[in-house]
Amino acid sequence: MDKEKACLVIHPKAEQHAAAVVNILEERWDTTSLVTQYAGHGMAFAENAPVQNYRWIIALGGDGTLNEVVNGSMRARRPCIVGILPGGTANQWAHEIGLPEHPLDAARALLQCTPRSVDVGSVEVQALDFPQETLLQQETVSRSGARHHFLLTAGFGLDATVIRATTESAKQQYHQLAFFLDWLEMFPQIQPFSAHIQWSSQQVWEGHPREVLVSNTRRYANVVDVAPDAYVNDGLLDIRILSYVDMLFHYVQDRSFSLRVPAPTPMHLDGSSVQLEDYLSQENHARLQTTTETEKVMVTYRFSSKPAALLMAIPRGYSGDLFSAKPRPALAESSVPPQARISTPEMSQPPQKSEGMAYRATRISQDPLTYFLRSAPGSPLLHVADVVVRENKDPKEIFAHMIRLATGSKWSHVALLSPLDIPSREVNTILLIESRTKGTRLATWREEVVPFDLFTVGIKRPCLEWYAETSEETARNNYGNTEYIPGIDYLKQVGGIAMDQIDGLYDNKTVYELGALYLERVATRYLGAVPQDDDSTTRFLGAVPYVEDAAAAITNIFKQWRPEDAAAYLDKATRQHIVPYIGDAATAITEFLKQWQAADYSPTSIMRFICSGLVQYSLFEALRRCIANDIAIPAHRDAAMHNLEHMHRIIIRPDHEGVIPAYVQQVRSGKRAITDPVPEQVLNLLKTAVPADFNNSPNLEWQYVILKGAVWRISKAPADYTPQSQEEEEVLAMISPEHRLNPNNQ
Repeated sequence: MDKEKACLVIHPKAEQHAAAVVNILEERWDTTSLVTQYAGHGMAFAENAPVQNYRWIIALGGDGTLNEVVNGSMRARRPCIVGILPGGTANQWAHEIGLPEHPLDAARALLQCTPRSVDVGSVEVQALDFPQETLLQQETVSRSGARHHFLLTAGFGLDATVIRATTESAKQQYHQLAFFLDWLEMFPQIQPFSAHIQWSSQQVWEGHPREVLVSNTRRYANVVDVAPDAYVNDGLLDIRILSYVDMLFHYVQDRSFSLRVPAPTPMHLDGSSVQLEDYLSQENHARLQTTTETEKVMVTYRFSSKPAALLMAIPRGYSGDLFSAKPRPALAESSVPPQARISTPEMSQPPQKSEGMAYRATRISQDPLTYFLRSAPGSPLLHVADVVVRENKDPKEIFAHMIRLATGSKWSHVALLSPLDIPSREVNTILLIESRTKGTRLATWREEVVPFDLFTVGIKRPCLEWYAETSEETARNNYGNTEYIPGIDYLKQVGGIAMDQIDGLYDNKTVYELGALYLERVATRYLGAVPQDDDSTTRFLGAVPYVEDAAAAITNIFKQWRPEDAAAYLDKATRQHIVPYIGDAATAITEFLKQWQAADYSPTSIMRFICSGLVQYSLFEALRRCIANDIAIPAHRDAAMHNLEHMHRIIIRPDHEGVIPAYVQQVRSGKRAITDPVPEQVLNLLKTAVPADFNNSPNLEWQYVILKGAVWRISKAPADYTPQSQEEEEVLAMISPEHRLNPNNQ
């Protein structure tokens, strides 16, 4: 039987893989190759490929190369089946369909592909509105090379500006990090733009966003499910409208809509910048060029979804979320009113009391330094592994501000308490185990609460009513001792696990891996959710004192970084105050860079964390080790299995995908030993806990809040309880639920 003909369309920067890829593809297809020579070459070839009897077109490149092939195929009378092999910067579609990252591995996976119908997004220019006239635009007169279709995402505003500004050399050197570095630099400069949207229901939305994303798939830049309800076969486009300032994050689904924005507003399709002039007739383009007030000209774009418009090569056995089991009807055919498809994340709504639960705050002391000391008469006891959350309001602490802004949280830091009996050094009888930029370390209680006007501190305690003690634990515990709480032996292990991390080395692989994991969660928080703040000047990223300059400085450091001179450069920058206001962070980064070259990273080396990841990992790992020890002892096995079944009770990070239950099931069924290395997906879940998770978690119980130097005891109250003073209201606002991540997000 003759093989079907396929053409490999190759971006020049991926040409080094072409010969080996063709050899693999030849196992299934009669394969020829084409290296693109100019912008639009792939589009022109794909349009004419069916005439040359090609049945398949496989793009070897990035999402831009794929977009050219998609646009050419949409112009063809009988389009080819389109496939992709990763060879670009982001390779989002390849990631979406689960292809391996290396082109050769992906080619082998593609041998077992099957064609599946997908929707394709379409965009046209309908009209130009000048101050004195409106010019209609006929789609038939746009330029022949114009790209009217997208498979992944179309974007206006901030992301399109960043895409347009990011150079090819930066992408070659930094890959996706290049976009994030430019994002840091440009965010403070990007102003909102006027937008008018008319949905297919004729309803209208007007506002001033910084960004509008129109998605056909779920993920954006491979880090965030920006369209968590999107499917590529539902006939709908998923629209996300982002402000980043007034917490406007509308999420809308529609089959078609019009978008009216100022003419200078940049646009991209599938990560490639496009020009407005490509969509205009010669007459309209000439009229636009003659105007002296371009910003007053409004462009009306028309977006629509073309259902099942293209066949894409999908690996056999693909089990991801791109395809709906049953394609949904268009809105016009649905009995659900259009506004039911419009939503905003819960973070943009006032905090709601959880399950009817309310709290009361009672002021009990004005001296947090000595009130908690064990030697103080009537002092409340803080226990090992009590969890501390902290808000650092020091304007010079850039990382604290970044964490709060990025995660939409009031809190910027998490640590574990480790009370010690050292009568001769009273202020140090309370220590904290925390992870900072220099690594994991011990800190004093004074460092945590002083100065009082800069720090707000909360104390929570693990809820261990479920924990089953072994007979040995029961025999060791003195139930008459006021220090005893259920599971105290387990909690001591939690502190011990955290202490074990103090000697850990932060190397380059660790920093980048943690950065990637953390940024995934940051992006889920929309990369700029702004906390409420008494000072209105901190209402958006660019106005937070010192953050803009420091972020730009760090960006420049990364852009100028070379392994051989990075540390020296940063040392010089620190001495000359080129890096403003970073303080200790600059020294810490210097140490990172000095150690990067010498570090010998291996998967079995010591764990590294951001602060909240350290605490989450310690809670999990201590329980895992307890279970591992007890399960081997017949008399302790029942307690071990009970605690295994309740392992989810010490998980603070939302686990919407059921990572921990799956892990527990593997251990229970014997498919995995509890002593085996912890799966990477479990570790990733633990590492990427953020401070807001600890604020929200029902697996921790509030004990105290220290606000402006006053100690407040937190206790449960009736659901209709109201604060008795403005100060109590401030305290309760600190412990109110924060963001609730969509179950489809990470």
